[in-house]
Amino acid sequence: EISEIPISVSPGETYQCLNPQHFQIRPGEAEDLQQLLDAVSDRHPPCRGIIHLWSLDITPTEETTLASLESDQKRGCISAAELVKALVGRSLSPHLVLVTQGAEAIGTSVESLSAAQSPVWAVGRVVQNEYQYFQCTKIDLGGGAIATEEITSLFNELWSDDREDEVALRGIKRYVRRAVRV
Repeated sequence: EISEIPISVSPGETYQCLNPQHFQIRPGEAEDLQQLLDAVSDRHPPCRGIIHLWSLDITPTEETTLASLESDQKRGCISAAELVKALVGRSLSPHLVLVTQGAEAIGTSVESLSAAQSPVWAVGRVVQNEYQYFQCTKIDLGGGAIATEEITSLFNELWSDDREDEVALRGIKRYVRRAVRV
């Protein structure tokens, strides 16, 4: 019987194995990802899924500077792209979930959009187009402080059997793309 063993990976200044279930790596560094995958594959059952949450720590839009945008891109879309590259290089294709905050506009409201978050969704769309065997889901939370309802909605979405690949959560509301004939 195989039980689920969650592995937590935090951004840091160096690669470190803090304990068997918690690692630290440098965002966007391919060597650190390779070392992490080596360590995890040696001791754990096959990976079923990866939830990329680093984008949630990106600088808020109103505080964004050129310097923060550069470091945020390493933590967001570059780390996600490097992760996909490392997985493809090892012929691994776990379900990948990219979680952002404020990457997608709902309705006509664009005031809370984050320029630093949107490229993460672009990475997810490239993954879907280039690697059809990869299941990549993009989940966007609302801009501003994350409400308890949204955390519950995210938890429910992560454990759902639904096959939607682009979902926006706003509190308890769930939005998905639909094409409508006009």
